Amino acid sequence: IPQGSPEDNLSSMKVTVQVRKDWTAEGDAEIELKGSEAIELRDELIDQAPDKNDKFMTDFFAYGHSDAEVSQIAHPDFHDSSQPLVLKAHLKEVLTNDLGPSQLLLNPWMGDQYERPLFKAAVRHSAVKFNNPEKRVSTSTWQLAPEIKVEQLPKDVKVDNDLGGFSHSCAQNGNTVTCTRTFYLKKMLLQTTPEYLNAKKFFDEIAKNDQEVMVLRGQ
Repeated sequence: IPQGSPEDNLSSMKVTVQVRKDWTAEGDAEIELKGSEAIELRDELIDQAPDKNDKFMTDFFAYGHSDAEVSQIAHPDFHDSSQPLVLKAHLKEVLTNDLGPSQLLLNPWMGDQYERPLFKAAVRHSAVKFNNPEKRVSTSTWQLAPEIKVEQLPKDVKVDNDLGGFSHSCAQNGNTVTCTRTFYLKKMLLQTTPEYLNAKKFFDEIAKNDQEVMVLRGQ
């Protein structure tokens, strides 16, 4: 297919989670893929056995959390490309960290931190080409138990340049926190060392910001 624009290759995720006073989190996730990623995923799953597809979906929605329980997985018929590629699942896990029972550092960006190129070298001797322009938008809504207080939210971030753009923000309304993250990539070819170094700086900044967390305290 033609490369198109970032809007033509759109991945959107919506997650709504209830966080109880014992730090048990439970909710629903919905992901809709459009364009190149939808085509690639259909090609990968179209002829797989149902049990392998379920295993793939379970890992897909666990977001790297080995103890997450994923159930109620739903998806369209992968053979029918006329249907929007919408994936749904129910999630449950116990949120933990090393701060003790009364405080929690919660990363609201879910699996977004894994969705970016990793540039490990400072200098390139050949051109770097990305596959497609793309855009990723995710919204996570955290409905906190009355016993849980928000001590800190991630700061707002917005970056735009000739390669693409990145932003995230969180807003609190009572005991509900909604966090939105947007990333888009529009430049497909890096031909010079300065272009490569600027791209590396851009993705390093995204990686740093994706580590920002909410600080929650229980009573």
